[in-house]
Amino acid sequence: MGQNALSKAVEEFKYVIGQFESEKNRRLKELASESYGRLGLIARENGDLETAVEYYSNARSLSSHPFRHGFYSLTLGDIFALQGVMDEAVKLYESAVDDYKAALDFATQPDLRAEYFEELSKAYERLGDIESAIKVMREAINILPEGSLKRDIFETRLDDLEHGWHPAFKERMLKNGCLRAVMPLA
Repeated sequence: MGQNALSKAVEEFKYVIGQFESEKNRRLKELASESYGRLGLIARENGDLETAVEYYSNARSLSSHPFRHGFYSLTLGDIFALQGVMDEAVKLYESAVDDYKAALDFATQPDLRAEYFEELSKAYERLGDIESAIKVMREAINILPEGSLKRDIFETRLDDLEHGWHPAFKERMLKNGCLRAVMPLA
């Protein structure tokens, strides 16, 4: 995306947020949450983690959908883990687990349920609870039709969980704040 298009997107996201804040229009609440989330992504990609935390926190507090709330919790947890603030990261990962479990109560379509199980698996993995991560990945796989691309991808992820990752990859994931730092590398 070009700088001009990115600037325009930031402008539009801030406009939606401003409209919500000035009117407190319930219909704009989720759009404002999503706008904050997109601004958080931009800030994170630009290396401005402090601003990313602010935007993702706002997105999380506005979102009423448990899946989105879980996504923002997991993303914030990753940022705090990257910064070495593990107590906060763990709280957010635990919140993500609760959020994704709640989201599953609303997901009736098989593909959607499988995606929610996958995200729940990621939250368990970040907490170092590989056994639970494996269990919910199996549930996700069992929902998907044999031979589907998504099922193949999920089976590869399950294999990684069951047999451990290559140590160099796991080290990189830890360094980038994508796994709980107390998780053993062996």
